[in-house]
Amino acid sequence: MKIEIRPEFGLLEESKVESFLSNDLKTIVIDSGRYFEKAHEKRTKFTLAHEIGHLVLHSNVYGSIKFSEFNDFRDFRLNLNEDDLDWFEIQADEFAGRLLVPRERLLDEVLKLKEQIENLINKLNQENDNDEPELIETHVKTALGRKLSDKFGVNSKVIEIRLKREEIFQEIGINFD
Repeated sequence: MKIEIRPEFGLLEESKVESFLSNDLKTIVIDSGRYFEKAHEKRTKFTLAHEIGHLVLHSNVYGSIKFSEFNDFRDFRLNLNEDDLDWFEIQADEFAGRLLVPRERLLDEVLKLKEQIENLINKLNQENDNDEPELIETHVKTALGRKLSDKFGVNSKVIEIRLKREEIFQEIGINFD
């Protein structure tokens, strides 16, 4: 895509923003602490995919604003209506999630674990007298998120969100009652 990734020291501390896409659509500026620390590798991968989401989905918006440094970008964000900003960010998050955790691959991985999932559900139902299927579903999503996060190279929360948004359990007939 010929996008420069430019780590910048103190970006997160100073601005409360991990990264941003330049308005010329050629550079992703990212907090250097996040970018270079191994502990943040999964988050960084998602962050970069999120910014690519802005490039793909919102290039018309980025092209219409002019900023040459972070302060200009920050002012742009501060002047956005909160609902518009939320919509903007939710779309980029969804793009990143779908890019990094493709539906078919997630479905394949969950199908491989279907028997283990059903055993876990049965165990949890026995322990909890089957009166809280939503709690059991949340527990299973959390467990799967941890189990599959390394396979996809993302944070476990990304897996949990994809499981919900893609309705994977419903598709393969997993019932939490």
